[in-house]
Amino acid sequence: MCDENKLDGREQEALLAALQRRAEIDEKRGHATFRHADNSTQPWMEVDTVRDWSTEMNRRGFQIDMGSIRKNSDAYPDCLAEMSGRTFGVEVTELVDREAIREYGRLRRAAGSEWDPLGSPGPPVPIWDLDSFRSRLDEITLNKDARVRDSSLVKQFLLIHTDEPWLCEETVSGYLQAVKLKRPKHFDQVYLMLSPVPNGSGNRRCPVFEVPLED
Repeated sequence: MCDENKLDGREQEALLAALQRRAEIDEKRGHATFRHADNSTQPWMEVDTVRDWSTEMNRRGFQIDMGSIRKNSDAYPDCLAEMSGRTFGVEVTELVDREAIREYGRLRRAAGSEWDPLGSPGPPVPIWDLDSFRSRLDEITLNKDARVRDSSLVKQFLLIHTDEPWLCEETVSGYLQAVKLKRPKHFDQVYLMLSPVPNGSGNRRCPVFEVPLED
């Protein structure tokens, strides 16, 4: 796992500096942002996120028509696409540490015009343990499931995206071996997608995990 205890001081400083640079880019949230989206661009970022997910799913044998991925004009679900000629829906949401976001906002407000995202104190860096990871996934799934209305869609997926720095691929893989969520009523499958990582060939891929469900 990407345990913070395995990083030396220089590596920790580099990670914090990278997080602070991201904070500088996103003026509104500063931590664990949804691709640095604001209210006007988030719908299109959701489409891009579904495209990244679909690329990985097609690599696994799905047959999602990449050209069919689109923002839903209705309120739910966020995106629509075609698979084997039939329309399915993808609701997109984000796994974040809300306390860290609130603390970041408090620091910004307290600093006012003197705010320096590269200065001290910087935005908090939450450390996710198994219990907090399981609890947040469960909360997200239950809340989203409760908001779903009846639909004629052949399938509905819940896609949870996260760029929390301590939820790396190795850690998430280990955690999901110990996690089973109660099967939602409306979603056929739940997926968790991490931010892009190098794939070893000069390109990047988005690690995708199917979240285990039980009846």
